[in-house]
Amino acid sequence: DILVFRKEREDLKRSAATIGQEVGLLRRFFKQMVLLEKLAKNPAAPVRKPRVKNDRVKFLEPDQAAALMAASPLWLRDLITFARFTGCREGEILSLTWADVDLKRGLLTLGETKNGDIGHVEINATTRALLERLPAEGAPGGARAIGARVEVMRGRSRARQGSFGSDVYRGG
Repeated sequence: DILVFRKEREDLKRSAATIGQEVGLLRRFFKQMVLLEKLAKNPAAPVRKPRVKNDRVKFLEPDQAAALMAASPLWLRDLITFARFTGCREGEILSLTWADVDLKRGLLTLGETKNGDIGHVEINATTRALLERLPAEGAPGGARAIGARVEVMRGRSRARQGSFGSDVYRGG
């Protein structure tokens, strides 16, 4: 039974990624057996792969951060600084609104993050200073403070270069 196999692998302390690959292989194998009419149904079909959490902590060394900032266009530097000091992903930053920012408590609330959770990030002095320079809610571009500013600056940079396909930004 495939569920027994999965449980045995968990009991042996195999990683979720390893078990997921093994279950996936079994599912594909039995699916082929069904397609070749060797089996009536796939016994591995109802067995779900375990959820994999690949939490890794990575930091730029000071010299790497300085080189990144020096090589980046002006419009991107606030985004890089914000990401560096909050650990937020680009999409999380660009979707932030002032409703997500609590300067009194020093806290950001991220909508649904990549892993499906609601995230909270403490605001440090660097992030606070960056946020305080942005337009307030109700001002032009204020609804999506950081995202709107980055989008405007990205557009100006591309317009100066005369191309929206430049090497400055390779994103969505």
